Amino acid sequence: MFPLTPTSVAFIFGILSWPYIVQALLPRIKQVLKELYVEAAQAIGASRKRIALKYVFSSIKQPLLASATIIVAQAIIAEAGISLLGLGDPGQVSWASDEYK
Repeated sequence: MFPLTPTSVAFIFGILSWPYIVQALLPRIKQVLKELYVEAAQAIGASRKRIALKYVFSSIKQPLLASATIIVAQAIIAEAGISLLGLGDPGQVSWASDEYK
């Protein structure tokens, strides 16, 4: 097992939280793919990569940023709780330690 550092806790939360992000963003992605400007881009030969970057990503970047912010907050709370219970690495400075007060 690897040490529970703030970075590793954030990484674990990122891996475990991606289904919730996809579930929140999938309706918007489907809606954008049905738009006429996406169909027009496909008709003139735009690649899937270009459509994904130019149209889909630009329309979901704000909800994606909001979801990522919530996940980071959950990771901070989880790491602080782990350290508060004494299950964290005693050599690492934690968000739950007195050094941040």
